[in-house]
Amino acid sequence: MRAFTISVLSCTLAAGMASAQSLPHQKIGLWQQQSTMMGMHITGELCVDAATQEKLSAFSSSVAHHGKCERGPIVHGADGSWTNDSTCEFRPGAKQTVHAVVTGDFDSKYTMTLTSLPDGRAITTVTSTWMGACKPGQHGGDFVMGNGMKINVLDPTSSGSPGGAAH
Repeated sequence: MRAFTISVLSCTLAAGMASAQSLPHQKIGLWQQQSTMMGMHITGELCVDAATQEKLSAFSSSVAHHGKCERGPIVHGADGSWTNDSTCEFRPGAKQTVHAVVTGDFDSKYTMTLTSLPDGRAITTVTSTWMGACKPGQHGGDFVMGNGMKINVLDPTSSGSPGGAAH
């Protein structure tokens, strides 16, 4: 479950790569996330600070941690949405192309939908809602799951029991 959660967070927070000046950044603070991936539902809260904002934005290059990836351009649509296609090889001969669409407001609430190409099969949907400042004791990158387990998505070796420290 822990590996699945880290994979979901990394993939859903990494739709591609482009110049930071031309892309929006989510507001710093605590974001509640509702994720659905392959029929599994994960709820949690992610603390975003300035340092993690760059590494874990919806447009970061974190997807590179999951294999050899080729990222297409990020396109800002007339409707305000952002889209990107990425093809990653997770192991020899196992490639997948993913189409990412991000809609909403990066200061309050946005949704990212990832679909597999060419079949259009939904892979992951993440809705993130800004909740305010991070809670006392939280560090940038800390993700607290609905069951209380805390991990830091920037440190794949971190783990924590419900209510326990992840550092």
